[in-house]
Amino acid sequence: MLGDKVKFLRKQMNITQQKLAETIGVSQSTIGMIEGNKQGASNDTLIKLANVLNTTVDYLLGNSVEEITSTTSDDENEMNYDNDIRRIERARNKMDAKNKEKMMQILRTAFDEYFDD
Repeated sequence: MLGDKVKFLRKQMNITQQKLAETIGVSQSTIGMIEGNKQGASNDTLIKLANVLNTTVDYLLGNSVEEITSTTSDDENEMNYDNDIRRIERARNKMDAKNKEKMMQILRTAFDEYFDD
């Protein structure tokens, strides 16, 4: 649920509800209601939350699926999901096909030993 993801990401970033609220321009009680799954968020608030929490609106709404191959619990897997990967995914989602391929070429060149394909 939205609130669970917001709360998890906020805690992972080690920021308070108050700080998150101030950053996106809402009240602390609004963040509390969202995290408690008692209130949704406007489109504007969702976008701001995604930006501050370094994720995507799709992820917050449960529209994007992360492939996880580990045998640990969902909470542990989510905690291990790297913020840098989220940033790369957000950038990739904004790219056209040509730039996506350029990005992959750069990654393959720099980190070829880690690619299995």
